[in-house]
Parts: sequence; C-alpha cells; structure tokens
Amino acid sequence: MVISMSDRCIRNINKKYVCECLFLMVLVSLMWSVICAIKSIYPFGTKVLSIGDMGEQTIPIYTFLWDVMHGDKSIFFDWNTGLGNNMAGIISHFALISPFNFFFFFIPRDFIELSMFYFFLLKLLGITGSIYFVVRRWFPHIRTTMICAFCMLYVFSPFFVDYYRFPSWLDSVFVFPLIIYFYFELMHEKGKGIGYTICLSLAAVMSFQHTFMLVILLVFMTGGLVISNREKYGKGIMRLLVLSVVGALLSACVWLPGVMQIFTASRFDGNRSIIDLFNTVYVFNPDKWMKIINLGIPIGLACYMVKDIRKNKALRWFFYMDIILVLPILLESTNLLWHGGSYQGYTMRFAYMLTFWMIVTGLYCYQQSEDKVILQSISNTWQWIVAGVLSVFIIGVSYYVSNHTISIPMIIIVVLLSACIGVSVLWVRGTEYGVLVLVSAIAISLSMMGNKITPITDVSGSGVLSYNEIRDQEESSPVLNRTKMLSAFVSQNYPLYLQKSAIGNYNASEATAQIESMTDIGYAEIGYRMSDYGGTIFSDALLGIKEAIGTEADNELYTEKVQYGDSTIYLPKYTYEDGILIRQDWDEAVIGNENPFVWQNAMAESVLGTELLTLYETETDTLDFRVDEESILYCYVPGALQPEVLINTITVEDTDTQQRTEKKFHESGWENGIVSLGIYNGKNLQISFDKSEEVDTIFLAVLPLNKLEEYQPSYAGNFRYTAGGHSMNINLTDASKGDRLFLPIYHDKGWKCYVNDREAEIDTFLTGGMVIPLAEGDNDIRLVFYPKGFRMGILCSVLGIVLFTILYGFSMINWSRLQISNRFITNCTVGIWIIFMIAYYIVPILFLIRFLVIVMLNLLH
Repeated sequence: MVISMSDRCIRNINKKYVCECLFLMVLVSLMWSVICAIKSIYPFGTKVLSIGDMGEQTIPIYTFLWDVMHGDKSIFFDWNTGLGNNMAGIISHFALISPFNFFFFFIPRDFIELSMFYFFLLKLLGITGSIYFVVRRWFPHIRTTMICAFCMLYVFSPFFVDYYRFPSWLDSVFVFPLIIYFYFELMHEKGKGIGYTICLSLAAVMSFQHTFMLVILLVFMTGGLVISNREKYGKGIMRLLVLSVVGALLSACVWLPGVMQIFTASRFDGNRSIIDLFNTVYVFNPDKWMKIINLGIPIGLACYMVKDIRKNKALRWFFYMDIILVLPILLESTNLLWHGGSYQGYTMRFAYMLTFWMIVTGLYCYQQSEDKVILQSISNTWQWIVAGVLSVFIIGVSYYVSNHTISIPMIIIVVLLSACIGVSVLWVRGTEYGVLVLVSAIAISLSMMGNKITPITDVSGSGVLSYNEIRDQEESSPVLNRTKMLSAFVSQNYPLYLQKSAIGNYNASEATAQIESMTDIGYAEIGYRMSDYGGTIFSDALLGIKEAIGTEADNELYTEKVQYGDSTIYLPKYTYEDGILIRQDWDEAVIGNENPFVWQNAMAESVLGTELLTLYETETDTLDFRVDEESILYCYVPGALQPEVLINTITVEDTDTQQRTEKKFHESGWENGIVSLGIYNGKNLQISFDKSEEVDTIFLAVLPLNKLEEYQPSYAGNFRYTAGGHSMNINLTDASKGDRLFLPIYHDKGWKCYVNDREAEIDTFLTGGMVIPLAEGDNDIRLVFYPKGFRMGILCSVLGIVLFTILYGFSMINWSRLQISNRFITNCTVGIWIIFMIAYYIVPILFLIRFLVIVMLNLLH
C-alpha cells in the first residue's frame, strides 16, 4: 500500500501530539507525586488528605457513593443521617454523578480516605488531557515546551491549590475547556454541536454552582462576540440557545431536584440583599490576589502585545475576557455576584475560568509576537544568560513563597517577575524561551502546592480509620435504631462510616426546616449541619436513640457495651420501642416558642399523655430552686451560636453543703443545645451564670427519672418493618379506629405513603417526624421517597432525549431559515449583555467610588 506524503505528515503530527500529551501527563504525575512525597501524603507517608472540608464532607460523601455503587444504598435517600436525609442536594451540589467517581467502584470501602492521592491524580490527568486538547487544536504550530508550560499553568492553577479540599469542583475544571472549545465550534457553525450539548449536560450534573457561573460567562462571551461582529456571530445565537436548552433538559433529572433542595438549605437564608452585595468592598484579600500568582508569564506576553490592540480585533476580544474575569479581584461585590451569594470565605470560585482565558491570551500573544522578536543583535550566549538569570530568580522566589505565608505584595512580586519572563520573548530565541517558560511554570506550580496543600491528619489519628474499625466489628442495626454522639466537638461524619443511623448530619445543604426541626427541641446546630448533641433523654428515646458513642458518659444514664480504641459504645438506660402511637393531638401553639423545653413537654403530652419537665427561667445571673426527687437538671441558652458564646460557665451549687460543679462552654459556641448539668436528688440548688454578653432569658428544666419510667408510650401491635434504598415497608396489627403511627423520620416533601394499597396523607409531627393515619385492624404500610422535582426532571430529560435525537439524528432544522428569529434573539442577547455589564461591573464600580469618597471624607474630618 502506497501512503501519500500528506497521510504520512498527518500521522507524524498525530504521533507528535500523542507524545506531547503523554509527556505532559507524566510531568504532571511526577509533580503531584513530588508534592505528596514532600508532604508525606499516603502512599509516600502517613498523612492523609482528609482535612478541613475534606474531613467534614468529601470522604463521607464518597463513602455514601461507594455504598450506592455496591447496592447498599439509594442515591435518592440516606437513612443514616438527619432522621433520613434527602440526597438530591448532594447529587448536584457535591457532584456524586461524575465519570471520575467510577474510580471508587474498584477500590475497597476502607481505602477511600487513603485513595485520595490516586483520585486527585486521576482528575489532574483528566484536566491535563482536556486543556491540552483545546490549546493544541487552537494553536497547532506553537512549540511543545510552550504548550506544556501553559497547560501546566491551568492544571496546577491557584484554583486547584486553594480548593483541592473540594475534589468534586475539579470536575468543572476538567469539562470547562471542552465547553468553551465546542462553544466556538458552534458559534462558527462547525459541526452539529453535539460536543457542546453533551459537555454542557455533563457540567450541569457535575455541579449546579459552577454551571451557574458558566452561564454568566456564556452571557458575557456571547454578548461580547455579537458586539464585536453582529453579522458573523449573530447567526449562531439561535443554535446556541436551542442546544443549551437541550443540554439543560438532558441533565434536568439531576440538577432540577438538586437545585430545589439546595434552595431550601439554611446556608442560602443568610444571603444579603443586592444592595448589601454592591456595598461590599474587600480589596485587600490575599486569597483573591492569589488567583493570578501563576499568570505572570501570559500577563507579560499580553503587555508586550498591548500596543497592537487597536488594529487587532481578536486581541481586543481576549483583553475583554481577561478584564471581566480579573476585575472581581478589585470588586468584591462582583466576586460575590459571580458565585451567587455573600460568602467571602470562598473567593473567586470561577478562578479556573480566569486562568483558562489568561493562558489562551498568552498563547495567542506569543503566536503573534514570534515574527517580531528582536534576535539579530543578541548572541546565543546572552540569550541563555537571560534565560538562566530569570529562571534562577523565579525558582528562588518560588522557593521563598512555598515556605512563607503569601501576602499581596509577595503575589505582586511573583507576578511581575514572571511577567518579565513573558516580556523576555524580545531577547530569547524560540527553543530556549520555551524551556525557560516550562521551568518557570514547574517552579511556580510546585511552590504554590508546597505552600497551600497542608495535610495535618495522620492515618493513625484518622477518625475515618477508627470508625471503619468499629463498623467492621459492630453488627448492622435497623434504620430506626439510632446512635448518638456524646461530644459536640467530634465530626458529624460518623453515621456514614459506622453505617448506623443518627440525627447528626455532615451535609451542609440540609433544608432549613429539617435543621429547625431539631434545634426547636434543643439539639445543636454545627455550621449548616444538624447535630445530635443536646436534647434530653426523653427526646433521645422518642427519636430512636438506642446507642451512644463517645469517650465518657454518665453511668447513671448509660451502660458500657464495648470499647474500640479511644471510642466506647454505650447503651442508654431509657429507650422506647418502635411503633409508637400518638395518644392526643400535639399543641400547635408551641410553634415559634424559643424555649425547647416547652416543645419537649408538648411532645410528651402527645405521646405519653402527660408533661415530663418542670420548667424554670431567669433573666438574672442566678436562680434558686429545690429538686425533691432524683432528676436530671437541664439548661438552654438561646442564641449561643457560633461564633458568639454568651455564657462562659454555669455553676451549680448545693446551698446546704456548698458543693459546686461547673459546666464550661466551648469557645466555638457549638454547644448550642440543651445541656445536662447533672443528676440531683433532694437538693437546694443555686444556679449561677458567668455571662460574656447580656442574655435576656435562660431556660432550665427538671426531668424526674421515676416519671420517665412511669409514663410509657402506647405501641402498635406486632410492629415490624424493613427498610432499604429509598423505601420502607411496615406491618402492624390490631389498630383501633383513629389510631395514628409516629415515625422518627423527617417528613420531607418527596415522601409518598400507602396504607393497605391506598394513598394516605402524612401529617407532620412537631419534630418534623411523620404521623401516619392507620386503618382499623391490620395495616400494611409502604413509604417511598423521591426528591422533590425528580419526576419533573425525568420528564424534562425524556424531552431532552427526544429533541437531541431530532436535532442530531435527523437534522430536521434548517438554521439558515431562522433569520427573523436570529435578529430578534441577537437584539435580546445584546440587551441581556448590557444588563449584565451594568449589574456586574458598572454599578459595583459606582459603589466602589462611593466607598472611596466616604473614606476620604472621614479622613478629612
């Protein structure tokens, strides 16, 4: 067979590209391995990456995903946390649905925490392939070293080193270059747009937050393109709109229930008004400036080419994109608007977009400048000297940065020094210049990772390890038999690791109403999560607490079952059986009362037929009363939420013997639940409060233990149940007319109930638990859960599949015939772009000017 020269050239080029990509992947793997070895991260040491939010969220989420993949759980629901937890927010917000997550199917459950090195490496290699594909297709003639250097700037971007704690966010970093590539293919009317539709749909199921930011970027991009050349790009807008809708429809079964769940979360309730956001000025935040620390080289190249901006339309486009993505560093309100809320702690969550456009700008400027480099008067020796000196400087500064806290001046120095390397294209020949840039990219990438990646957890001290050991030795328990964590300061991850149900919940996207269902009756809230710290032994029994875990417990209330390492499993002495019947209607009037003891008495009346607690309250620093029979003394301080701590110490004194006991509150304020002050019998007590701030009212209650034993719930006959996935089947006998069954399961919107094959309406108990009306005699009950919006999402996805098939299978639409619609859509696009520019940039600049004027006037006065 004779091969033509063109075929040989094509094969040689393809072989070159494969070799380049493999070289880059090997380099990325080596760099990640070097950093993990330096940091002693497993498998190079005993450290693990489960720190910060990794420990609080990521490892348990992937543990849940492992259980789903292996058939132990349903992706819609988790019985183990939060009285039963809707997982829709987890799916969309934290990206359980991602091609990368199939990694966990092939590893042991106990290895999840230790596998993070490999999981990160897999994602970094995916990002490497994605960015290489795009920049090499756009810049096919640029030298290998330059392409590899700029790809590395994207792979090890400041976004990665800042947010490696959220590995699910790296999925968006992977898919973003592909979306932009196929976006321009679509706008240039190349191909059918299949790549754009699929990538957009993939982005939507990976993370709705980052898809939100992507939509903002697409508005700015599309508006900018139309403004620059209405005739050329206006024709593609109708296609863009239709294909974007199809992509959204395809993924609606995931993002729609996810978004509906997230918007009920407590973390969304604290968002400020738009005026408050505009008034936010926060320029001097190193974390924001950090987002440009590795972009000095492309910035230098852009500065060199700025002189051509008036005659180069493409260059104007690149500068426009760079400016709208850089300005949020100076305009905090714009930064907050980009990711949709008042959360300054996570700055520039779209920084990978900034990195992408900066490196593309740099590559374009380098490509344009190659023919203009001044070489004639400079010898080869001097070129290498320039390259060497600049390399030594950048390596030296990078080494300094890796060992010191990064400040704004240091960031600026690194950027300026790197920019000098960018400008040095004037003096250094092509091959040497590529080596210089590659060395600099490696140095700055290693320095950033060395500074920011800080694992502080050792395998031997890992909570994951200890909980997995307990799980391996403990028998599984029914989902209504819950475990309670006795310490407020232990991570709320333990239910998923132990595979035991609990009230505590690691999920930061929990619905406000669900969290309030627990805090109203005196359990604590940790951040945006439910905690099972607090409550009383009555509420514990009602909610199904059958075990407790901790390092110590009151032996008058708990008996030790078994000890595993530093943790002990205890059995509460006061518990209720499953299948509790409601004795009488609960008092709706207690809703809104800030005293959790009032709620607890209303619950007791409804279930036991009598109140249990004797209530006290005080507005002073002391309170005197007598306890006649053996009772538990409880206290609740309203408003003691993180970060404020209103009470430093509570002192209980026996006024007859002057014996005193003290209860100190942790400085975090996370003990904002009902606090037990001990068990007393026949004592005259004085309670004293050491207040750090003024408190209007402090609530106390006394719970007699003999009363708790005397009054017991009424139970359904022969109550039995099985639960799995997102459903529960219950059987009971001998129900009387009008009986109602109480279940300690949170009554979320997605539950459906069938009693003897007839749909029954679930009522909501005071705690947010379920109350199910029973038929007279025997009852077969089936509970099934689907997230709110899931069915609508399925219908939308089916419609998306139909449209996708029509568009790409039959090519029935002739886009050229839609000129009238195109003109209308183009005008609308320009209008939307103007509104976005005003809202995101013009108004924030005006508020910044207003802020500066106020500061100047204050200084003058």
